[in-house]
Amino acid sequence: HEAVVAGVMAGAFNGAVLLTDGADAVEPRVAAEVDRLLGTTLQGEVTFVGGSDALPESLLDSFRDRYSVRRIAGDDHFATAGLAAGEVESHSQMRTAVVIGTSGVLDALPMVAVAAANDWPIVFTEPDRLSAASRAFLAEHDIDQVHIAGPDSAVSQEVADEIADLSDITVERHHAGDRYETSVVVAERFFALPSAYAVAVGTHWSDAVIGAAYAGERRHAPMLLTDGEELADPVVDYVERTRTPDAAGLIIGGTGVVDRSVARQLRDALR
Repeated sequence: HEAVVAGVMAGAFNGAVLLTDGADAVEPRVAAEVDRLLGTTLQGEVTFVGGSDALPESLLDSFRDRYSVRRIAGDDHFATAGLAAGEVESHSQMRTAVVIGTSGVLDALPMVAVAAANDWPIVFTEPDRLSAASRAFLAEHDIDQVHIAGPDSAVSQEVADEIADLSDITVERHHAGDRYETSVVVAERFFALPSAYAVAVGTHWSDAVIGAAYAGERRHAPMLLTDGEELADPVVDYVERTRTPDAAGLIIGGTGVVDRSVARQLRDALR
């Protein structure tokens, strides 16, 4: 959940999102990438998203000699997302938000790219109850439109109605038969003429979250999902219908999670 929040913040603030396993120090290649991105000046800023149970204070200390370091963390996933959403909204002044069910992150992955592309804040909800932190954010920041991606089992209709009743918020749900078809529904709604098509595995969150900021913000590309072995028919059909001569295909993740056959399918659909 913190990685989803970090991905959207990276899109809004033109930053990069990097992952770590929560040890006392980041992996050497991650540390090297931070140094490459920020150089050696103290003007660089590293933001850690998540509490000390996931990111120990010693991890932050290892960067303090070189950069400005801060942590965004609340008492739980909802509060952390609310704090980050407040920063995104203050920066973008956008009155549209994305609400994701804590149990439905995989279904909502395509909306993460949309949020990153549009500088929309993201907050979380339980399936049958809107958290106090998310409710407060939506009400206090005068949000007037909310997008939900995924089935009722992740964000119930009762929660959607509760959101709508806060202050006449318009709620729009994007969902289809499965998450692969849902990724097409989201793409059709927000990316009519993409300049690129990003494909990530829909059974794990990490690659899609990392790719979302780049795909949405930098490439104006929808995040299309695959099971890792093939592209679903609706995905292929969408690419064939909307492709342009200069459109590019982006595979997010290595061959261990997205088979080479998926890249071949995407390449063929773009021809």
